[in-house]
Amino acid sequence: MEHGTIVYYYPVKESAGESCVAKKHWWQAARLMPFYLSQENGFSQSVPEQQICEDDERGLHICVCPVPVFYYKKRSWNPQTLCEAMETVLYQTEGMTDTCLASGVEKLLPEEIRPRWHPRMETLKQLTAQQLAQKKKEQGGYFDKAVVRLGNGQDAEWQMEMTWELLQPYLEKINQCVIWYNPTPGIDIREELSVFLDDYYYEYGLVAETREYGTVHSLSAASREQAQNHELCLDFRKDNLYRSALKYLDTMVKNRYYKLVK
Repeated sequence: MEHGTIVYYYPVKESAGESCVAKKHWWQAARLMPFYLSQENGFSQSVPEQQICEDDERGLHICVCPVPVFYYKKRSWNPQTLCEAMETVLYQTEGMTDTCLASGVEKLLPEEIRPRWHPRMETLKQLTAQQLAQKKKEQGGYFDKAVVRLGNGQDAEWQMEMTWELLQPYLEKINQCVIWYNPTPGIDIREELSVFLDDYYYEYGLVAETREYGTVHSLSAASREQAQNHELCLDFRKDNLYRSALKYLDTMVKNRYYKLVK
């Protein structure tokens, strides 16, 4: 089966000097230089494309693409030129590809074409799964509680389906699951979600709680932070899942540079 690869485009500051440009001379075409990341000992490192593509156990491969300034003497990026350079990287990348933009790169493009570079929902699910696995590895333990925050009521079914898939590796250790939701007049949420809630009970003996937003007082910031150490959190409200994926990719890139400095 062909592996999946996400190309993450992120900005590089001009302070890196003349070498950190996409186009050094006027006759040259703008060029971006991507590289793959591999996780080892909690840090990200650059690896050859052949090596990363031969690793069948990795799941979603991470290819990061720095976007430097366009031309050190003159203009900044033209949106069309930037898109063409990004497309070139995408077409030359192995596997089933998808894309994700750091906010600094997204701002260089007109608002109407930004969604074209947003990842598919399946890719967000894979990124979230890797993010959860990395969090578990870093804390050296397990998740004993799951907190799920559902978004729009009409999307509850696919959100619960994705939640079930993401929770699977951890359900044997989880002893509490809380599902937050926005109430809809005349609709019993437990009845609507009974198919999913029954699976938690019959497969793992877990009685999932359902709570309406705003019905329980929030914990203090310190107490909340401590409680989250062993919590598996999924937030489907608005674009929170997407923002969490962006933060995860950004952290991977920063860890890579930290390791090189060390």
